[in-house]
Amino acid sequence: MMNRSIGKRANDYFLEIIEWIPRLIQLQLLWFLCVLPVFTLGTASRTVLYMIYYYKKNEEKKLSSLFWKKFRENISLYGKQDSLASSYFLLLFIDYRIFHYLGGGIGYTLMYTTLFLLLLSAVLFSYKILLQLENQKEVSWIAAFFLFFNDFKSALFYLAGTSILLVALWFAGPIYLALLGFSFLFYFQVLLFIHRTQEKGLKKEE
Repeated sequence: MMNRSIGKRANDYFLEIIEWIPRLIQLQLLWFLCVLPVFTLGTASRTVLYMIYYYKKNEEKKLSSLFWKKFRENISLYGKQDSLASSYFLLLFIDYRIFHYLGGGIGYTLMYTTLFLLLLSAVLFSYKILLQLENQKEVSWIAAFFLFFNDFKSALFYLAGTSILLVALWFAGPIYLALLGFSFLFYFQVLLFIHRTQEKGLKKEE
């Protein structure tokens, strides 16, 4: 009975992802347009997360026009802090490339450490934004960090799932990465967040 339930849930997720593909492609293109100045990376990512989150909550509106409206709002409200986040991610990526170029034992150790820090920071950035959307109030980085690791097993699953998806997208090839890569990663973050929130709600009821 449990296997049938898990199989049905997996099938529902698969069908939902298929249904979402056209939207994710559109969001990927919009995201690419918005990150061209580089310093808008954080705001563009925030807007994509917003769009996916509210579409998951069945708030159906015209995607493109709502995206640009929300992007302008986010620039106004979070422009400075998102620019700092964008600079931070860019510096981490540059460090990763430098350590990769250096090679050797120390170089590769620093490279993988930087890569893990980049992954953790990106996941926490997404989690912080989704917490704000869920609670309708500002959430600090420290609060987001402690709330994320409050359930350590769930946090490990979160990070492992994101890592596996990144590797899968990398091996899928540049075409799939360009069409769906980042928007699908954001979609996956929203799925994990909603699943985790629902699990916490069920535990409270028990």
